[in-house]
Amino acid sequence: MGCRWPEWRILSFLAEHGPASAYDIWTRSNLDKAVVSRETNALAGKALIRIEPVKGSARNRSEISLSKAGLELLERSFNEVLRRHDNLTAGLDARSIETFLRVTAHLESRIAHMGEESALPYSRHAPVKRIGRGG
Repeated sequence: MGCRWPEWRILSFLAEHGPASAYDIWTRSNLDKAVVSRETNALAGKALIRIEPVKGSARNRSEISLSKAGLELLERSFNEVLRRHDNLTAGLDARSIETFLRVTAHLESRIAHMGEESALPYSRHAPVKRIGRGG
């Protein structure tokens, strides 16, 4: 395909939203800050993006934009991405995929709460061994 998944996510973000800061990319695309930093440096090294300082920025901000080569790579690999998506989701209808994405988003939002104390009893679907409970 020509690039790795995090690189693809950054390139496609820039194609959809236009030039952006690293902060915009990691906060709006749900990528880790360190991943965005590492991958934008890698993409710049491959001349797929341009990183330019924002003139007059008090915080030394940079603007990241697609290069011509980055846009060409996206265009060349788009059909391959669609083919892989279709192969991955074959047999699932749109409702099933939407349910999966909703459940995944919910679970992701609950990760920060996993270590909290709970006064609630274990749920029926808790991952506990059910010896001698008839189930």
